[in-house]
Amino acid sequence: LDLAGIIVVHPDNDKDEQWALDQALRCEHTAAVLAWPRRLEGRTFRRLQLAAEASGAVGFFVRPITAEREPSWADVRLAVAPRASPDDGQSSGWQLSVRLLRCRGRFGKKEGEVVVEIDHQTGEIHEARACCLGAGLGGAAIA
Repeated sequence: LDLAGIIVVHPDNDKDEQWALDQALRCEHTAAVLAWPRRLEGRTFRRLQLAAEASGAVGFFVRPITAEREPSWADVRLAVAPRASPDDGQSSGWQLSVRLLRCRGRFGKKEGEVVVEIDHQTGEIHEARACCLGAGLGGAAIA
């Protein structure tokens, strides 16, 4: 990433945060927006979705696991959680469990999980172990 092209915003309150997200997602020169919104109500979420659709930008919202059951306009929802790395001498980094909660479109309501490992020295990301997410999504795409 070219750090010269990154803008960091620290809004003072929810209203300013929602305005900044809306403006960033609506901008045709924005590729992606990464945010940790404090609150997202249904109407606000929908407005942000429409802003992203208008510009073609991608919005990544990191939300607490407690938001899992809240309504969402997101096309894809993932639950990401840290996992204890096995003490087998082969692991060289951090492990994350990535669980597909929802994927609008051709994959339907398939759920699955993949465990990825991030090498703490190189930053490389790879699958830690084979599991059902890829196979489940592949089967859904064929169906």
